[in-house]
Amino acid sequence: MKSKNRGSSNEQSSPFELPGLCRVLYPLVLLSVYLVDLVGQVEASSAVAATVSDRQQHTGVSFSARVEQHNSNRKEAGMKGITSPSVGPGGHSQAAAAGDAGAVPDEDTPYTAAILGTADNKPYFDDVSPRNVTTVVDDMAVLKCRVKHKGNRTVSWMRKKDLHILTSSTHTYTGDQRFSVHHPPDSDDWDLRISYAQPRDSGIYECQVNTEPKINLAVFLHVTAARAKILGSQEAHVRKGSTISLSCVVNFHAPSITWYHGTSVVNFDSARGGISLETEKTEAGTSSRLLLTKATVSDSGNYTCVPAGAIPASVQVYVINGEHPAAMQTSGQRSTSAGCEQQLLLLLVLATLALLLNKSQRPGVRYKR
Repeated sequence: MKSKNRGSSNEQSSPFELPGLCRVLYPLVLLSVYLVDLVGQVEASSAVAATVSDRQQHTGVSFSARVEQHNSNRKEAGMKGITSPSVGPGGHSQAAAAGDAGAVPDEDTPYTAAILGTADNKPYFDDVSPRNVTTVVDDMAVLKCRVKHKGNRTVSWMRKKDLHILTSSTHTYTGDQRFSVHHPPDSDDWDLRISYAQPRDSGIYECQVNTEPKINLAVFLHVTAARAKILGSQEAHVRKGSTISLSCVVNFHAPSITWYHGTSVVNFDSARGGISLETEKTEAGTSSRLLLTKATVSDSGNYTCVPAGAIPASVQVYVINGEHPAAMQTSGQRSTSAGCEQQLLLLLVLATLALLLNKSQRPGVRYKR
């Protein structure tokens, strides 16, 4: 599936072929000069030269035990109302059955009732927190929970897959020191933080308030080890007036891919114009191709591909002034220096002069005018 940004330009230059031609012709011209000189020294016949030329052409712990321990700890700590998930009075359901720990909550689940219920200044969740959070391995995962009208109630975080109470108020009830709760003074925020997140941390977490009935908010965490890759080297040299083409790939279906030029998001509707983006999703993952036609020196700089849920990748682009703009320059392709044509022409002239001089020194050779 391919998609293209609105207002993008289809203008694209053809590939610059000359460097490849030079790589082929350079050795041939040099070999020709060498052969002419060799023929002159040994005064070889034309048959020998033909033979040499012909030769040249042919070279190539259990669930119940955890619950019992949890209930015992709850009684000792006096954590009223912190229980395992169940269906409470009034239809306020918990996140999901234990067998559905891998399910991703959606906006139509019964949690919405807890979020929207504001009668009599009872506690409720401010529905501004992401319900699905994706983070990269070894980064900090932040699961947000904002509780309005909390009063003297207690806010807790529970891990759904093993019904483990991780935090209650600002206290932590786990031996894993990566877990903590962030609550700025006098704020409504009770964010669960997981340092150095790992794939095993993926799953549903519940933010709970010990009301009667208890209310909770489920957040699904996905920890990924995916990493973006920009095809080619980490530097790209482009001639002024040519087209910059950068291709970024990631080995999963990224919800979105954002491009940055320096610290600014690439604006496809800017006055510059000529900027387009092609996105393709396949079984192997997602690819994104950024095109900037008619490159100027101001287009130089660092370009970063940032897929949602993956480690970004960057490439440094240099736009160079020149009389003749090269055609398309991609991040995996380099154009050679200017002057290839002049060097090739000079070698051809020298080879021709050497051949004429050699023939003019042979007896019996006449040239038609």
